[in-house]
Amino acid sequence: MTIIESCGRESVPVGRRAASKDFDLVILTNTCLTPPHIRKCVLHVKTRYPYARTLVLSGYSPKDFVADLREKGIDGFLTLPYQEESLLLEIAWLLSTPKVPT
Repeated sequence: MTIIESCGRESVPVGRRAASKDFDLVILTNTCLTPPHIRKCVLHVKTRYPYARTLVLSGYSPKDFVADLREKGIDGFLTLPYQEESLLLEIAWLLSTPKVPT
């Protein structure tokens, strides 16, 4: 398993350096990204890595925002703040289910 941590604009070069690798899971959070940037990142991940699962962690969770992300193909959503156990269970569930590209 490869874990790459990056934030905001720094994420772009990190993503480019890691582009030769396949991702099983990408976690996006609005700690560093605004909701419009999260939407763009989801579309980018789904285009470049169709088998990667996408989990969004956000304190911003109006129904239309979450519904829009689900339409764009996210696999999971947790509202901030979350319990560590909830995050671990969500990751375990996402990685244990077969992924069909969206």
